[in-house]
Amino acid sequence: MRLIWVLLFLVLSVLPTLAQPYSADTEKLNVLFQEFRYQDVIRQGEEMLGQKQDLTVVEKCEILRFLALSYYARQDMQGALRNFAEIIKLDNNYRLDPIKNSPKILAFFEEIRNQIPSTGPAHPAQKEDSLLVAPAIVMTDSLQNAAYRRMALSFVLPGSGQIWRGEKTKGWLLLGGNFALMVTFVYFAGETNRLEDQYLQATDRNEISAAYDKYNQAYKKRNLALAGFLTIWLYTQIDFLFLSQPSDHPPQVTWYPTMDRSGRAALTIVFPL
Repeated sequence: MRLIWVLLFLVLSVLPTLAQPYSADTEKLNVLFQEFRYQDVIRQGEEMLGQKQDLTVVEKCEILRFLALSYYARQDMQGALRNFAEIIKLDNNYRLDPIKNSPKILAFFEEIRNQIPSTGPAHPAQKEDSLLVAPAIVMTDSLQNAAYRRMALSFVLPGSGQIWRGEKTKGWLLLGGNFALMVTFVYFAGETNRLEDQYLQATDRNEISAAYDKYNQAYKKRNLALAGFLTIWLYTQIDFLFLSQPSDHPPQVTWYPTMDRSGRAALTIVFPL
């Protein structure tokens, strides 16, 4: 009979934990995250880790998870990497819930785990930042190389960056418009050279005047096509680097005040590629 009462007590003690997956602090972060307020998640999460000394390991890991997800959503892979690595340092057996996290996040987290050595007793003590070195070198270089490749492709094929980010209508319109203007420029550049030769070879007064008019029209159209191409090309690059983002993401370039975990105030500027 006593065994039954003990088992009943254990079940009742576990049920509240199962019914409340978030503490009061992490529930705040969950609400902010669900509203796509990633800046507020980062600010409040950092404050919680810096000011609250009574957080359990589970609570710290959950706060760090929200921080990592928010950095990832803002395309700040270094911030996501740092916070996921801290989770692994706190609990080497930690696993992300596949229901709460997307497959991309799960793969990203497991890649970080594979780069971080086990923190068991067989390994010597390491400095706080030493565990970040291996994944930072491997993953940051890979992500930066991918960003540079996309940027270079956007320079060569304006609009491809928008297509990659999911803005296919805008991307194809920009790509098609730039291509059409480039073809127009090349055509009228050839016409300008051809008509210039005809104008320079003309000898009759009326012939010179007619040849000059044709040459001048082709010259203006060539310059207009070039100006249009350069304008759209420049807009495309600015849109890709500064303005373009997925529908559920905030603007790419933002700034906001933060407080680090040592209590120092700082100004954070987010400018991902």
